[in-house]
Amino acid sequence: MYESGIQNKVISLPLQRSEIILFVSLAFALLFLLLLVLYTPIVRKIKSGILKPEIKPVRDGIREDSVIELFDYFGTKILHENGKYTVNFNGVVTVYKNWNQVPPKFQAMVKELDKRSEKEKTGNDYFLEIINGIYYVTLPGGKKKKFNSLKEIPVRIRRMIGK
Repeated sequence: MYESGIQNKVISLPLQRSEIILFVSLAFALLFLLLLVLYTPIVRKIKSGILKPEIKPVRDGIREDSVIELFDYFGTKILHENGKYTVNFNGVVTVYKNWNQVPPKFQAMVKELDKRSEKEKTGNDYFLEIINGIYYVTLPGGKKKKFNSLKEIPVRIRRMIGK
């Protein structure tokens, strides 16, 4: 057999501490780049509509199936939106899932405001209702006027309703 005089030598290159840190940081950077490249298409699919809930058509910024009413009873604000009631009483906000969970005190306020809005048709006072973002002012003669914003309501009427 033929043997050569060349011996197999393993060449070892000693790495400095800074070189090791550099290689480890490059490895992490490549790993994060790979994750970013794989993750981005998944996010696009989610945002494009695969997992989006169905949304009803929107009219003037409000969904057609939504009902929003705001009641203001001497500083106590009660918001009714799609069956949920949000009550702001002295700065404490509480959300109730349905009418039955609303305490009787606040139910009485809403009922009184509803009755008052019906009675005001013949009364001598102005009454303001906000339904689905549209302002309805009941005038002393019983006529209702519709306004799209609070600024559209004449100043003298705003003073009468306390706004």
